[in-house]
Amino acid sequence: MRYLLLLLALMTLEASEPNTVNNRLSTADGALSFELPQGWLTREMPGMKNYLAFGAPAQGFAPNINIVDEQAKMTLEQYQAACLAGMTKIMPDFKLAENAEFVTAAGVSGRRLVVTNTQGQIALRQVFFLLSGRDPIKFVVTCSALAADGETHDLEFDAAAQSILIK
Repeated sequence: MRYLLLLLALMTLEASEPNTVNNRLSTADGALSFELPQGWLTREMPGMKNYLAFGAPAQGFAPNINIVDEQAKMTLEQYQAACLAGMTKIMPDFKLAENAEFVTAAGVSGRRLVVTNTQGQIALRQVFFLLSGRDPIKFVVTCSALAADGETHDLEFDAAAQSILIK
């Protein structure tokens, strides 16, 4: 009986993830999707429009990927400048380590920003992928890991970004 209840709970968990198909996580409206890193799980988070992807936790923190989409009637370059200005205001120890163009396997161009900052008591290294959707939609795919892990998760983050599809 205990195993039956566990199986039912797992089936419920799987069924509660409507935005995960074929190991791809998509936005609530399906406009952007990416392939999950192997072994990662998705969860709904209160207050978040889209599901988040989580890797295995270590040192009390799970590396994660989240997607934010918003209307922004501006070019991607202007959007990037606005994002950087906002980050410097809300993250007192914000440091931009990298700012480069990237292109997905499907040929979608965007920007890749690597930053370090502290949120609460947690020092983070974050990789932001900024992309344009259908005008005026802009996407920010945020990949977060502990700063102490350095570039450990970059291969997973970059592979997820390479697999991005935009409808």
